[in-house]
Amino acid sequence: MVGGKFAVVFVVLLLLDSLNAKDFRYKHYSFRKKQRLAKRYSPLEKECGTKKCQGFVGLELTKCTRQCISQACYDELYAWDELEEGEIDVRLTSFKGCVVKQLQEQESRSRNRGL
Repeated sequence: MVGGKFAVVFVVLLLLDSLNAKDFRYKHYSFRKKQRLAKRYSPLEKECGTKKCQGFVGLELTKCTRQCISQACYDELYAWDELEEGEIDVRLTSFKGCVVKQLQEQESRSRNRGL
């Protein structure tokens, strides 16, 4: 009987917790590693991490590196709700997609100027 009461209390607590859960929404950008411009993301990340953000660790390194790669993408995806220690970064793929989109736009503008 005690096990049954415990199960009911557990289910009620789960339901209450799900009612308090926030709906986490952010802009989604597609990112595929096989994209031509996607290959430029890793070198950008490495350059920012070793040069501009040298000396930072943990979340501060992540924040600095992403701001260095693209302040606009960082502001759009992280500035309103920054990462917390231990948080799984579900926005990283969208961040990479945002960066690739910026690279595509820069490339397109460069081509149009050349015409």
